Amino acid sequence: MLFNLSPFPARQRCSQAAENGQPNQEAMRLLLQTLYLSIPRYLKRYGASNTFLYAAYRLANSTVILLIFRIITLDPGDMDWSLIAGQDERWKFLGPDELGQFSEQDHSLELDAGFLTAAFARGDRCYGFVENGILGSYTWYATGPTPLSMHLTAHFRNDYIYMYKSFTALAFRGRRLCGTGVSRALHALTREGMHKGLVSYVEVHNQPSLKALRRAGFRNVGRAIVLGGKSPRLSYSTPGSPAVFRIRRFSA
Repeated sequence: MLFNLSPFPARQRCSQAAENGQPNQEAMRLLLQTLYLSIPRYLKRYGASNTFLYAAYRLANSTVILLIFRIITLDPGDMDWSLIAGQDERWKFLGPDELGQFSEQDHSLELDAGFLTAAFARGDRCYGFVENGILGSYTWYATGPTPLSMHLTAHFRNDYIYMYKSFTALAFRGRRLCGTGVSRALHALTREGMHKGLVSYVEVHNQPSLKALRRAGFRNVGRAIVLGGKSPRLSYSTPGSPAVFRIRRFSA
């Protein structure tokens, strides 16, 4: 599971196909093939209405940028404290050298050298689960403005920590590592009393991530919308959301 890695996952494959010289018809074929394979699973797990939203959302974003995010927060009073009961040395904050080694061993972790350099230069921290020398799950945490893409950046209230780029390797899925890791990280990061809780976003069609985060105690506090053609042009947040989290456009 990987969520909020990029604001544009729904149109990414089509964009890559176009950049590689493939015609638009081929790009659309790739998207329709993905939908054909994923819709039965979505229908079984999340029902007809969520499946329709998933398909419509991905088709719309294959040609334009129409992004709808749920803004979510997690405060210590809302989290499931049973998830952090007892010591577990498999959970820890990871440094650049460790993450670089894991990335060399497994490129599917999506932790390339450029990303790691930029993230640690900003002061971001990575909290992960390591078992038998394998990085099974991780999430990143930031305390300052964080790039979402070439044109967008995340801003948030200074008493919150921004959670982003959460990943669980295929072999480790089904163990609810996302919720456990987030809860443990929140406990560690807020222990000094400088921060109130976590804030993040998830695209409205991403039911697996929404389900996992609701189970961990996250609450929905609003929505953000980003519109554009080949690049974002407008961003809007529902009343109440900008006080905690907002998305701003900038020129790279």
